Amino acid sequence: MPPEELRGTDHENGCKTAPDDLTVYFQFFWRIFRGYKVVVCTDIQCSRYDPFAEKLSRYSGTVREAYFDFNWNNMHKKTIGYIVGDYLNEIGTDKTTLVLAYENIMITAMEYLAIAVNGNVVYRGEDIDKEFMDQDYGWGQKYAIDLFFTKAGGDLARYDPKIEYTVSVENCVLSILTPHSALIPQGIVIFKGFSTTVWLFVLATFILFIVTQYIFQYSQREWFYSFYSEAQVDYFAGMSATLTIFSYFMCGGPPSLHLGRLFTGKILFFIFSFSALVISTVFLSNMTILLTDRVRYPEIDSFDDLAKSELVVQATEKATIFITSEGRNEGLKGSLIQTYEFYVENIFSDYELNFENQSLDHPDTSTMSLSSGSTPETHEYVDMFMKNLRRIEDEDAFLVMVPSLLFAHRDVQMQNWIIGQQPTEFHLCKENLAKFPFLFPILRNSFLFDRFDQILYRLFENGHVANIFRHILADTAIGTKPSRIPECEPLRPYSLNDLQAAFIFLGAGLVCSFIAFMAELLSDFFRISLVSIHLRSFSVYLLKKIKS
Repeated sequence: MPPEELRGTDHENGCKTAPDDLTVYFQFFWRIFRGYKVVVCTDIQCSRYDPFAEKLSRYSGTVREAYFDFNWNNMHKKTIGYIVGDYLNEIGTDKTTLVLAYENIMITAMEYLAIAVNGNVVYRGEDIDKEFMDQDYGWGQKYAIDLFFTKAGGDLARYDPKIEYTVSVENCVLSILTPHSALIPQGIVIFKGFSTTVWLFVLATFILFIVTQYIFQYSQREWFYSFYSEAQVDYFAGMSATLTIFSYFMCGGPPSLHLGRLFTGKILFFIFSFSALVISTVFLSNMTILLTDRVRYPEIDSFDDLAKSELVVQATEKATIFITSEGRNEGLKGSLIQTYEFYVENIFSDYELNFENQSLDHPDTSTMSLSSGSTPETHEYVDMFMKNLRRIEDEDAFLVMVPSLLFAHRDVQMQNWIIGQQPTEFHLCKENLAKFPFLFPILRNSFLFDRFDQILYRLFENGHVANIFRHILADTAIGTKPSRIPECEPLRPYSLNDLQAAFIFLGAGLVCSFIAFMAELLSDFFRISLVSIHLRSFSVYLLKKIKS
């Protein structure tokens, strides 16, 4: 997967840009060496998606794909005080500005993380605001991030800017499905890892190499038979390298460097073919780095066991309602943290409705205050918000619904449900990655934790955090006038797109070396045929001389 390094610096305007030698983009070979297909999942439904063939189809769970595993990864909740730091004096007591800036910074960092892990953005809501979607669609097109949305019926669909949508987006979430080493039979990894195009290319290369070797040896036999016994020729017939050396150093003139003598094309073709296989193997190993880290608790086999345990488990509001509806699993109501239910946007509503002062205290964070007025719903909201803030970093798992056949081995499978025609199980997974990361931490043992931290640090170092605050402060009544902000290209991680030049060179080398190889073969074949004709003519001439 792409490394975390971001672009360099354009010293003329202070913007971050890519070095000239890294501005190339890679599409062609990545579409060929694409590896695993993807299943994109929302709360209770999955769809099969091939991002390179650009096809989306509903996943019914009727086909067993045991080498897939499901992985929702969540964002690490960076503390507000840590992020705003030097801006507290400018913000003063206006915590609304602070929260708004925090939201922008975190979503920006999340978007860069999405680029780094080749994620797909899924928007959920009754309808989609076209202006909002078009803005993100342009961003997605720039960085090859695929955008989907769920319609009212729950079906997943690719966003099309030509179609009109209205209303607004409820929320959006990143879904990433990655292979798990325990679920991939190692004997089939290499076969499943490459696309059909790759295998046809490798097979064709191998066959052509063998055929050309045979043609080469066959074309040399008549020449050898003219000077050596059949036993001597057969001895070298199975040794291509020795046969080549033997033919040039023992049976012909001294070696020369021009085409058709040292088989330069043959050597280059072998080198480029070997390089293609090596690079393909590297691609495969990179694609299996993101292994799903699933949670296994042998003592938990049911929802009752989960309710009795002391585990801290996150679940979506929709999943919680579904699990506890009709009086089922009542004991779980106090155990599940409903992370989707409360967003930082709700704080703005609390300000507008003038609720009474409440403090949301959390270690290492600034204190956010809510003002005047009071209702039972407010207290319930504040209590839940504080509970999430305090417990979320100690969570043990995230409860998700996934199609039964996505798992080859039993995990913490709570209960089977039938949603539509799709058998579904509840599983405890390790992580969850959401577009709104305020209550969704990346666990410290997550493979995303260091990557997200590095991206966030880069945002600080490159001045993007300062720019966000300047823009927000300029839009508020208490804000100061921002200084000039250069028009910078958004940061992006280095990615496989930056390998285009290498793959173009590799592809061109394969084609050119094969053409040279065939040209040398034909040249040598006609040269040998011409020599054989002259030898026959000379032998006939000698026989006539002898007879005469």
